[in-house]
Amino acid sequence: MTFATFMTGLVFGLLGFAGNWFNYELFQDVHFLFGSVFVMFCLLRFGAVSGIMAGIIASLATFLLWHHPWNILIFSLEVVFVAYLHRRRQADLLSAEILFWLLIAPALGWLFYYLIMDLPGDVARFLIIKQAVNSIVNLLFALCGYIVISLVPKWGAGLPSYRLFIPTIMLVVTLFPALIYSVVGIRGFQFRCHDEAIERTRSIAKLSRATVDYWLSKELQTIKGLAAAVNPELMPEVEMQRLAEEYLWNDALLKQIGVMTRDAISTAYAPAFDSLGKSTRGLDFSNGPDRVIIQNLSMPYVGDIQRGQIEPESMELPLLAPIFSGSKNIGFCRGVVDLGALQALLDGLVGPKGGNLILIDRNGVVVASTDPSSKVMAPWRQAKGDVRSQDSEVFLWQPSQAPGRSPFFRWHHSFYYSEVRLSPEIGWTLRMKAPLLPAVTQISDYATIVFVLMAVLIVVMYGVSFLISRYHIESLVTLQKLTAQVARDPKIVVSSWPSSPIQEVDALTRNLRQMADGLHARIHGMEHLNRHLDELVQLRTAELDIVNHRLMASQRIAHLGSWEFALQSDKLVWSEEIYRIFEVDPERFEVTFNSFLVLVHPEDRANVEQVFAASLATGTFYEFRHRILMSDGRIKYVYEQGETVYDQEGKPLLTRGTVQDISELVRTDEERKLVEFRFQTIFNQSPDGMLIFDPLTLGRAIEYNETACLQLGYSREEFACLDVSDYEALESPAETAAHIRHVIETGSDEFETKHRRKDGEIRHVQVTVKAFHEYGRNLILGIHRDITARKRAEEELQESRELFALLMHYSPVYTFVKEVANGVSRHLALSDNYELMLGRPVGAMIGKSMAELFPADAALKITADDIAVIEEGEIVELEETFDDRVYTTIKFPIYRSGRSPLLAGFSIDVTDRKKMDSVLRESEERYRNLVEYSSVWIWETDATLLHTYSNAQIVEILGYSLDDFLEMSIFELVHPDDHQKLREVILRALTEKESWRHRVFRWRHQGGSWRVLESSGTPFFDAEGKVCGLRGVDIDITDRWQAQESLSELNRTLDSWVKEETNARLKNERMLIQQSKMAAMGEMIGAIAHQWRQPLNAVAGIVQDIKGAFIVDNLDREYLQESVEDVMHQLRFMSKTVDDFRDFFRPDKLREDFDVKMAMVEVLSMFT
Repeated sequence: MTFATFMTGLVFGLLGFAGNWFNYELFQDVHFLFGSVFVMFCLLRFGAVSGIMAGIIASLATFLLWHHPWNILIFSLEVVFVAYLHRRRQADLLSAEILFWLLIAPALGWLFYYLIMDLPGDVARFLIIKQAVNSIVNLLFALCGYIVISLVPKWGAGLPSYRLFIPTIMLVVTLFPALIYSVVGIRGFQFRCHDEAIERTRSIAKLSRATVDYWLSKELQTIKGLAAAVNPELMPEVEMQRLAEEYLWNDALLKQIGVMTRDAISTAYAPAFDSLGKSTRGLDFSNGPDRVIIQNLSMPYVGDIQRGQIEPESMELPLLAPIFSGSKNIGFCRGVVDLGALQALLDGLVGPKGGNLILIDRNGVVVASTDPSSKVMAPWRQAKGDVRSQDSEVFLWQPSQAPGRSPFFRWHHSFYYSEVRLSPEIGWTLRMKAPLLPAVTQISDYATIVFVLMAVLIVVMYGVSFLISRYHIESLVTLQKLTAQVARDPKIVVSSWPSSPIQEVDALTRNLRQMADGLHARIHGMEHLNRHLDELVQLRTAELDIVNHRLMASQRIAHLGSWEFALQSDKLVWSEEIYRIFEVDPERFEVTFNSFLVLVHPEDRANVEQVFAASLATGTFYEFRHRILMSDGRIKYVYEQGETVYDQEGKPLLTRGTVQDISELVRTDEERKLVEFRFQTIFNQSPDGMLIFDPLTLGRAIEYNETACLQLGYSREEFACLDVSDYEALESPAETAAHIRHVIETGSDEFETKHRRKDGEIRHVQVTVKAFHEYGRNLILGIHRDITARKRAEEELQESRELFALLMHYSPVYTFVKEVANGVSRHLALSDNYELMLGRPVGAMIGKSMAELFPADAALKITADDIAVIEEGEIVELEETFDDRVYTTIKFPIYRSGRSPLLAGFSIDVTDRKKMDSVLRESEERYRNLVEYSSVWIWETDATLLHTYSNAQIVEILGYSLDDFLEMSIFELVHPDDHQKLREVILRALTEKESWRHRVFRWRHQGGSWRVLESSGTPFFDAEGKVCGLRGVDIDITDRWQAQESLSELNRTLDSWVKEETNARLKNERMLIQQSKMAAMGEMIGAIAHQWRQPLNAVAGIVQDIKGAFIVDNLDREYLQESVEDVMHQLRFMSKTVDDFRDFFRPDKLREDFDVKMAMVEVLSMFT
């Protein structure tokens, strides 16, 4: 395999990979791929090896799409089979492709899809047919491209075959419109199926929410009815027990109901006895899961699912309603709903329509479910997968793609779901899940029929086109064979030429015969002329070899190469030295002006092109320097000279010139500049004042840094006019001059003195001076370090001794100093708070051993620890326990010259801190995560401005890895034009010890571009006030800068957006009002249903009596008439109930008096 073959296969393979990756999805991970277009074109244009290699690379994309390797095998075998038939058997690609998908591909697809991957048979058949149509359509695309390229001579492709041309055109004309129509049909059918599934999911979810809301509200209404009927303070417990049992008997969906005091003690409960025969009255419910709700119960409440408090082995759903006497809360009623009835309700709602309903309480626990995977009383968790929003109410869930499994398995287990919230009084969530499988099955069945028809159309049209092309091509094939023989051996004599019924082909045959005869005559003359030319070429070649050898030797020594560019033929010629300078292989590198520009550094290409164009335009000699970029990233500098040669008419014929490698010269110059830059950086950024002065000028500085000016409070212009004596506060001018002469004689000196600032303040200064020579004159380098703070520290040392006594008196920690000798540890000094710890005066404990102060065990341990600290000479941190308190004790030795060491330390009561350790660790972890995963760049430098820390955001913002970045200084990355501004910001922050905010700088991205960052930072100092470094936070505002133009447009459209949002909110408010109306109506219906239950029971009893009388033959007219009147009485009562509730919910009804006695009679009449 040649390099060109390898690169061709690689390039077309990558194109095929991209074609497969950027595919067209028909439906649910069924893709129409385009990668084989490039593969088949490569096979046609560049041969079998490149085509097979491209096919294997392109097929790798299917593993990323479908997560299994079987399509790689099928597509690779497809390319190998087609290539073999095309090259070995001289078959055209269409025939080979159709044979593969008729004979081999079905068996492979059935083996991989059905037997190995365990796909359903109809899915496996559909995939095979779809891939067959896909591959043949892609081949037609490739053939069309190949035919178009073949018609352009300069692209160098062979002419298309007439036998291939006719089938290709016929299939393209018929197949492509049919394909477009089919794809549009499949996509439209898919959208219809999905819209139906989404709408079904939404409607079932809404219906289920309304039904469950009504069901729970009805049961809660029963509990509220009991709460309204009882009064634990006034009503006897027996009466309340009777009412509880009556309510339980009337509501078959309730398992338990009872009356509770404010303390959650049952005063009446039905059933009266549990399954073990124990009374349910007097039970304490205050320790249940609802204890917090019970303590603050002010309105009816639907509890969350929990373990039964009377029957712990079962689960229960509690309903609570407060009992009020006036405005006073005197207790509550508690009921338990039958969960089996709730489960049956969900089963009935789902029914034969398919799908599952899951009811989840406020704590995320499953209350009831038709989904086997969601167990009751178990926390509900969404399985891992992908969620896609279909609209504001319905979502599509898909399981994660499993390696080695077809995406069809993923879609077969996907489902639509909708989550709806029940009424605020209930506060639960209802989740509706509808499987996607029915829709996927409908779509795949429809697509199978479409692609089968496409496959039949391909086979029929190919057969027809094959017969037509074969009829027209027979005579041309014979003529092709004869001309091929003449081309291989021009001396051959063709004895018989074919005849053809086609006029054009017959004329072509006669012309070819005449050309063959004339060719024989010219061959003999050419052979003689060739022999003569060969002798002349050999002679001139030997002479040129000698000249070229001398030229190349001289160029190699001088690192100088020559070139010549023929403008008419666009041919560029290099000498061997240029190849060595540019480090390219003469055998593989094709020299053109464009390939030369590729080697030029990207930042210099425009200048090279400009200089070359100017030389052509003006005819002037040119010389310039530019960079070239090596393959390994190195940069070389070359010096070029050139001129243009013109013909007599003034047209440029060629350009020639030389190239010289000057990298070493440039590198030496850059190193010199770097040394100068480093000196200036150290000199200018030194924290000490640095200045250079000439002794002959009596100490006037000729160069000084900014720190020297700041120390004395002068500007640079003022400092330039000062002598040493102008700010020297201890020495007279004569003494200063003598001191300067002393430094010149001895070479250096170091001393302390005082300097007078511009404002008159006297500062202590440590001066280090060094004499040196520069260009024949004596100069002195002086370093002024401000030690005023150190002097003040010495003055404060005495103060600190006094403070020690105060520290021992007021110390918040237990501080001690001990003497350890002869195995005994004694106190020499104790802080006053030891009196609280040990209960003795501090003075009485001085000089006492540990055995005299602590219990024996504790004294032995403390003494052993003290001895170990003295012997090992290290700081030790211990944890000690005394009187149930935990102390952290730090002990360390104090060494004294010529005397035995002492032991010092302190103890801190960490009992409370221990309890906070876990909280602190969580806080530390939270802070660390906040810094590391922050979306802004957080950084830190040392005092030399080298980065010592950065979070991972630097990779996103500037593209540098953390290892590379931490070796860089700020000034290496900030734009050179921003250096001065950055120095001012940093200097101001350091000198004034203040932070900076929202300063904008340009930073270099690793790729060479510039990013705009908004920086905020602050310097940080050690205990002595010395600069330790900088810390800061930077935000990438590059996009914000670019977004300024769109801001005005956003402001213009803001008013319209506000209006639209206002209209939407008004619409939502109207919907909420309507929903509140519906909720009120639901409450009314529930109340009516509760009020109708007793009359309906009475009617049912009358009907049963009539049936019994009929059976025993006691049914006469009088009895029947009496029963009918009773039924009509109950029905009138039910009608009146509807009118009463309707009037009750009327907002405009009037208040009127009523007779209590008559109301009670009406109520009692319901039970007679």
